[in-house]
Amino acid sequence: MEDKYDAKDVVVAFNDFLGVYEQFRKDNELKDKDNNPFELCTALMDKNGRIARQIKHFERKDPKEDWPNGLTEAMTGYLVYLILILKQYKIKIDEGMVNELNSAVGQYSKMSKK
Repeated sequence: MEDKYDAKDVVVAFNDFLGVYEQFRKDNELKDKDNNPFELCTALMDKNGRIARQIKHFERKDPKEDWPNGLTEAMTGYLVYLILILKQYKIKIDEGMVNELNSAVGQYSKMSKK
């Protein structure tokens, strides 16, 4: 039987991504402190609105001219702002991610229905 990935494997991979992303920020001299938490949350909501608009137009059969790049750019920005919030408060996502992923398995997995 093949090994199966579990939530902890996802956390390890995500933390690897965070390490590479942090090095990218350093290599490109991206601002690392003095992020205003309110502004970060406002930026999240802006990205959320952009994502919703992209989906709305696509579902109405009149996709925006930058579909799907506009969608994935907004999603990437959303992820970046979430990472900056984690950094702002010096919070690790590990436990919350494991809990959420395990909850999803319990609620939505075909295996949990057996």
